[in-house]
Amino acid sequence: LTAGAMLRRRTCCLALLLLGAALTGAAAEDAAAEGAAGAEATPTPDAAAAEAEPEETQIVLNCDDAELLEPLTTWSPDCVAQWAENMGYPQLKAAFLGNKLTGKGLEALSLETLEKEYGVADEHDRKTLAYTVKDML
Repeated sequence: LTAGAMLRRRTCCLALLLLGAALTGAAAEDAAAEGAAGAEATPTPDAAAAEAEPEETQIVLNCDDAELLEPLTTWSPDCVAQWAENMGYPQLKAAFLGNKLTGKGLEALSLETLEKEYGVADEHDRKTLAYTVKDML
């Protein structure tokens, strides 16, 4: 690849990462606003039953956005999980963390592995993830 093509790819990947981070922040703000609005409303029987159920555990990641700008091969499992969430696949966070998937491991992921080991059933989603990784190399 030429230097210009590499720069365009890197710029595209960075834009996707920043967009993902912005969307994640907006979703968190929406959830907080809904929580505040829900606290003021009178709970219904269904809401009381839902409150009795345990909530899904929030996974806290130790990855700074600046780390995602580093080469893919230097990413920690937390950064790989953050990238998956930024790409719109938060359901992959726990699996990537559980398998301690690093940037080097992410680089080696195949379409088949995404489907069989990580449960990404949709072919378009598998290709989006795999080709985005290849573009970052």
